[in-house]
Amino acid sequence: MNSKIVDYISKNDLLFSGCHVLCAVSGGADSMTMLHFLHFHAAALKIKRISVYHLNHNLRGHDSDEDEEFVKTFCEMLSIPFYSDKLSDDSVRCATENSLREERYQRLYEVARKTGADLIATGHTASDLTETVIFNIGRGCGLKGISGIVPKRDIIIRPILCLSRHETEEYCNKNNIHYRTDVSNLSDEYVRNRIRHHIVPPISEIFPDIDDKILVSSSISLEADEYFRKIAREIRSNCVLSLTSLNTSRLSSYDSIVVKYVLMDWLKELNIPYDYADIIRLKQLIDTSGRLQLKKGFVVEHFSNSLNLRNNVSEAFVSDLKPGTNDFVHGKKVFVVQDNLRLINKSEDDLSLYDCIDCDKVVGRLVLRNWIYGDTFTSAKRRITKTLKKYFNELKLSSSDKYEQMIISDNVGIVWLEGEGVSSRVLPDQNTKDVYWIKYTI
Repeated sequence: MNSKIVDYISKNDLLFSGCHVLCAVSGGADSMTMLHFLHFHAAALKIKRISVYHLNHNLRGHDSDEDEEFVKTFCEMLSIPFYSDKLSDDSVRCATENSLREERYQRLYEVARKTGADLIATGHTASDLTETVIFNIGRGCGLKGISGIVPKRDIIIRPILCLSRHETEEYCNKNNIHYRTDVSNLSDEYVRNRIRHHIVPPISEIFPDIDDKILVSSSISLEADEYFRKIAREIRSNCVLSLTSLNTSRLSSYDSIVVKYVLMDWLKELNIPYDYADIIRLKQLIDTSGRLQLKKGFVVEHFSNSLNLRNNVSEAFVSDLKPGTNDFVHGKKVFVVQDNLRLINKSEDDLSLYDCIDCDKVVGRLVLRNWIYGDTFTSAKRRITKTLKKYFNELKLSSSDKYEQMIISDNVGIVWLEGEGVSSRVLPDQNTKDVYWIKYTI
């Protein structure tokens, strides 16, 4: 089993010499296997340092606290630096499964930045991959969905994705590693659990090595998907009329599969949620003309060889954020100053840290945009996480007003919200040097 993990890490180029790896550890068999293996093979893998982060979701009361204490104690025994956070009751009460996942990754990125970690390792396994692929196929998906969980994304790595859940439990038993069992995994409340309990077992009876087979199929699909995405980016650059418009006369000259990938690349660039069924309908719209209602309140119109994206109230707005004045809808403007925090502090009396984005905490590009249904935001001022839908409803905003609220986001999520300030993820701290200072007019 050890050689299996080493070969997988090497094949997918997951580690590099002298790296600092931050391990996301829940206390379950999967993450404990990952942590134990990386720790005791650090020298052979040329890992310079390992540290651990645990997020107490506060969903199971005392059990959640015991999970945190268990991981902390294990790290203390091995002298591994340990970091943790606990979500507040208010945050949990308002959270969805997706918002909790986003919160978890936001905090992982933040701890990685603070500790100087080069990589973030998660304990996803081949069994997780199997469940994800089945889930994606059930919803309707393309090559990306069949790829499921990728070995590496950004600085996130999955070093034990080659192991099944049974193998991680076997590893723990063989190495006398205790682990925690999340009782919520036994419930059929969540779709993924129903797949795990009722769909995977009968498939495994027919194909005992289903996890290994899907792992191979996932790798092939991922390679093909990455190739098509590369081609799509090149083609889209020749078909762009504006950020929210494409020239379909040029686009239609390419093969159907390429057109679909261009559409996926376009929506992804605009941070618009979609599934593969939406892409199929968009391709059909390009072959005709008219108007198509997408999920989450967005509309696409096709007339006169132009494909235009709008939300159900007004035109979707997405623009790269730049220093200086940035125009928004209905005369609204956002003014951005990028400078050293100390220099701004000396020259501006009305500076608030809640209006400043730590430059080093930004992941990818910054864009100014309007609301996308499903957006969540963690307020640095109030230290709570809410969906913007709920936040806007509490403010009693009209449908049109919701889409006129200015939002700044990066590749991870929202970093600034009009009237609320920055998210906790990008709030300046004692280590902050350079910031984007945000001011706006309405």
